[in-house]
Amino acid sequence: MSSADRTGLFRVSTGFLRTWVRRYGFALIAVCIAYGLQRALETTIAIPHSFLLFYLAILIVALWAGFWPGVSATGLAGPRRLFL
Repeated sequence: MSSADRTGLFRVSTGFLRTWVRRYGFALIAVCIAYGLQRALETTIAIPHSFLLFYLAILIVALWAGFWPGVSATGLAGPRRLFL
């Protein structure tokens, strides 16, 4: 049995992430959602550094999409303060 056939901790079907375009697109969308939620928390609740959302997004991407999409999500989430 390969690792793709095992039922994981969350028992989520990741059949929609079969192609590399969908895996990296999922990584991009997850980081964008985490960034949007983080900006909303900064403006509404005044939490200045809510990086936990990025950690959660990277963890979900790495678990569901794989190692390299997780690395790309880490790269996307890391330098966002340099440009804003």
